[in-house]
This record gives sequence, C-alpha cells and structure tokens, in this order.
Amino acid sequence: MIYDAYRPQQAQAMLWQACPDPQYVVDVTVGSNHSRGTAIDLTLRDEHGNILDMGAGFDEMHERSHAYHPSVPPAAQRNRLLLNAIMTGGGFVGISSEWWHFELPQAASYPLLADQFSCFISPGTQHVS
Repeated sequence: MIYDAYRPQQAQAMLWQACPDPQYVVDVTVGSNHSRGTAIDLTLRDEHGNILDMGAGFDEMHERSHAYHPSVPPAAQRNRLLLNAIMTGGGFVGISSEWWHFELPQAASYPLLADQFSCFISPGTQHVS
C-alpha cells in the first residue's frame, strides 16, 4: 500500500514547519526526493488486505521507525526485511531512519519538479463532461 509518492514542495514546506527535524523531514530549501518524484513511502498487506505489522506506524518520527531497531518485535522485523527485499530487488534503496521510505539510487541528482502540472489529452480522445 502506497502512503506517499510525489509530494509538492508546498506540502514539504508544511511538513518542515510541523517537524523541523532533519533526521525525519528534509528542509524545503534542500528539496525532498519526494518532490523530485524519486521517492515512495509504502508498506505491505497480507492476502486478506490487512496491513502487516511493521513495529511502528507510518510517519512515526521515533527511533522505532528506523529500519533496524532492537525494540521492534521479531515478526515485525521480518515484515520490514520482506519489504526491504522486495524494494531493493526492484532497484530501490532504503534509508536508515524510516522503514517505509524507498527511493531511486542517486535520487537527489534529479531536479525538483514544478508544483504545477498540465494534463494532456491524446488525439482522438473524446472529452467527457
């Protein structure tokens, strides 16, 4: 389940105002990899659609959220390892402070995206009102 992917810079600025801790939130003047479109926050669901226990909640700004923390129960740590294996197998890299965050290699080398997007309609597409 995807929690967060592309994040406009304006939203990043609000996060920084709410939690100006560089261990968990990137200062908008630096630019988040979410604002580059190169990062994703996600978790896993079981075959019944239940979110797997990861030992700490999404966006829980605490040491328990670090990828490897001794207070995380073994079953939750296995779930984190499974998520990590899936994502690294797909070419993503994780960060040490958030079990849910993965990004492209060299994610910061991509430019920040503009907060405004245009919609394009393919030729021959009918307008639906």
